[in-house]
Amino acid sequence: MLAHYEGADEAPDAELLAGLKLVMTASAIRGEYLKVTAEMQQALAEAIAMRTGTDVEQDMYPRILAGAVTAATQVAVRR
Repeated sequence: MLAHYEGADEAPDAELLAGLKLVMTASAIRGEYLKVTAEMQQALAEAIAMRTGTDVEQDMYPRILAGAVTAATQVAVRR
C-alpha cells in the first residue's frame, strides 16, 4: 500500500525532480497529476488509520496527516 513511499529516506535524483516539476506545471497533464496525488493521499490515509487504530471514514486524524504529508511532499518537490 505504501510502495510509493519506499526509498523516501534517500534524496531523489535531479532527473526525477525535473520530471516531477514538469508534471506539476504542465497544464495538459496537471489533472492526471492531481488524480494520482489524491489516490496516493487516500492510500496513505488508509494506512495511517490502520496503524493508529482509527477509522478513515469517521476520524479526521488519518486524512489530516495524509494531507500534511502530501502537501509537504509537493512543497519539497517544487524547491
